Amino acid sequence: PPIPFPTNALPSVVRDFVMTVSASLPCPDELVAIPVLASLATAMGSTRQLRINKTWTEMARLWLVVVSRPGTMKSPAAKIAWKPVYDQQHKLREDYQSEHFRWKQNEESDDPERESWDEPIEQYAYTTNATTEAFAELQSQNPRGLACLCDELSGWVLGMGQYKAGKGNDRQFWLDQWSGTSAVFHRRGRKIA
Repeated sequence: PPIPFPTNALPSVVRDFVMTVSASLPCPDELVAIPVLASLATAMGSTRQLRINKTWTEMARLWLVVVSRPGTMKSPAAKIAWKPVYDQQHKLREDYQSEHFRWKQNEESDDPERESWDEPIEQYAYTTNATTEAFAELQSQNPRGLACLCDELSGWVLGMGQYKAGKGNDRQFWLDQWSGTSAVFHRRGRKIA
């Protein structure tokens, strides 16, 4: 039999949330707790690092998968657990739209004394589907980091290499991401670092 998820090891606020949601759906604690851990790691992003030794540090980089039979409330549990990440994405979108509007108004101004600043870049908290090149570009534009949230693991895995007739290096890219290796892409006409 599977070992029960260690819900009691979670901080009290997180534990109470997990237990309340799992009781209300109802579903096992781990179906809520695992996506909650993803939300917490996304919120932390690259703001904190753990020093393993003098030359080795790690960030809050979690690879989490919930495996359960259909109808066990995986998706509803994940949707509730990821709500803070969805809310942050919505706020980032509103901030960008406001800033971009101000930038566009400034650019279209005839005032010779107008300020000059770069066009704003939209920030993201997460993505659900991105090519490796697009993900690397998103990382370079979001120094705090971002999550890749997928409701179905099989869709993510089967989508690897889809734009390269199944012969791309998506698997290797994601393995590099797992280990925290920086991605630098050189494509004709542009560089993504």
